[in-house]
Amino acid sequence: MSAKAAAETARYWSISANLNIQWPAVTWVNKPPADTPRKKPTDPTGYPFGGGGRGFDFLRELQIPHFRTKRKNIAALGKTCYFPGTAWFICSAEFANILRELQPQGIDTIDINVELGDGNMLPTGHFVLFDIIKIFDAYDFEAMGRKIYMESFGPYCDPPPYDGVVFRSDIGPDVHLFRDRIVRSRMHASPKVRETLRRAGMERALRWVDREKLLLHPPPAKPLADWRGPLR
Repeated sequence: MSAKAAAETARYWSISANLNIQWPAVTWVNKPPADTPRKKPTDPTGYPFGGGGRGFDFLRELQIPHFRTKRKNIAALGKTCYFPGTAWFICSAEFANILRELQPQGIDTIDINVELGDGNMLPTGHFVLFDIIKIFDAYDFEAMGRKIYMESFGPYCDPPPYDGVVFRSDIGPDVHLFRDRIVRSRMHASPKVRETLRRAGMERALRWVDREKLLLHPPPAKPLADWRGPLR
């Protein structure tokens, strides 16, 4: 199946930075401690350093985020980088601008410094942290057979939709990048986003998952020994 045909099989995609192109030994050099005082109120259920739909206002109060990688060639960095334990990703300013042109509102970025393996620093802002902050009721929980409960930390879905989901039918045609209000950890993109990145030669910088297809055709469960490792 061609990339164009594949992009037309999903109503919306779940997106993330492609794990296969993570920078080797990437570290956040000046990562703030989890107990860093905040000057502004923050969502206690969100990610401690921004992202997850909250943007990067917290990080703007601190030093410019500084990342280091063993790679010495800027061309080898590609357009995106996955960073573990977050709900945002690193990408080039060029990549972010392409997405912002599709949807000017609902995206937040912050310039970062990137230090190469030979000690050279890229210009500030050559790469950015990228977050999708457009949040609304995107999932059809009733169609998924899920219930929403309220707790002190906010609403949650039980059981959680770990794999497949159903998107609401009333999502507007101008919405291309978004998160669901209840399950904020996932970022979603329209087929137009994938097609635009394909034309720019950047489609493979992201991982694309059709979660509606996963709901209809879930992957087979792995035997217990497959994920527990060798039995002793």
